Amino acid sequence: MGEVSTIGLDIAKSVFQVHGVDADGTVVIRKRLGRAKVLAFFARLPSCLVGIEACPSAHYWSRKLQGLGHAVKLMPPSYVKAYLKRGKNDANDAAAICEAVTRPSMRFVPTKSEQQQSALMLHRSRQLLVRQRTMLSNAIRGHLAELGVIAAKVSKTGTIGFVGGKDIPIIHRFFVGYYYGSKMAKPEVKVLESYSGTFTDPAAGKEYTLALVNQGSDINFAVAGATTTRSARWPRWVWGMGSASDHRLVRTGSEANAEKVTSPTNRVASAVSTGTTWTPASTRRRHTSTAL
Repeated sequence: MGEVSTIGLDIAKSVFQVHGVDADGTVVIRKRLGRAKVLAFFARLPSCLVGIEACPSAHYWSRKLQGLGHAVKLMPPSYVKAYLKRGKNDANDAAAICEAVTRPSMRFVPTKSEQQQSALMLHRSRQLLVRQRTMLSNAIRGHLAELGVIAAKVSKTGTIGFVGGKDIPIIHRFFVGYYYGSKMAKPEVKVLESYSGTFTDPAAGKEYTLALVNQGSDINFAVAGATTTRSARWPRWVWGMGSASDHRLVRTGSEANAEKVTSPTNRVASAVSTGTTWTPASTRRRHTSTAL
């Protein structure tokens, strides 16, 4: 048994697997190491070739082992997979790495310095913040739309409308949020209210929406399932608000002239309007809400 010349190191969070062979390819080391013992173990070995998969923390260990005098080569995990002979486990992975690192056709990943990794972290952190900012702004827009803020701000006529499927508490919660949100954003806005009595009749949605349009409503919020403002042939100055899904994705034919302000989700309405005091539209004179 000769002196170890090549090592495959399978890295992890806590337990590392070492597979070492001599110049003839005979296995001389097959060992599991705790994270705290890795550097001490390699410090006792003569300089040798160490292969590591280019995965999280690989560049750190590469720098550390190079500091101990070893030649370290990083490889893409997908290229190492071809050398895995048996079932996937730490020992077999280390053996595959040990064999792959000696292949003349293998492609290697250069070890990054701390400065290079810091710059990369900066870029990735910025991408994360931009993505989170976009998600937050979209969420806020949806929440405000549920309260009618978007409608009140966009309206040119000062009149906006609401088409509900049926005059029932869960639909009324949508209207209460829409009504009070609009009034908060623009106190002088006029909010029209109507209920088609059905969730499955697009023709009824068209009829009730056009009735609101004829009264001057240029933004109409529909919470009526298939009975929705999508059915109406819009004048070019009319905007629509969907609910529960992105209505921009389902616009066809007669909707070509219609634009969608936004499409809030049902869960938001439930969250902001829970506790709403409800009375049928036919009997109530003013709207009250214990939640708003």
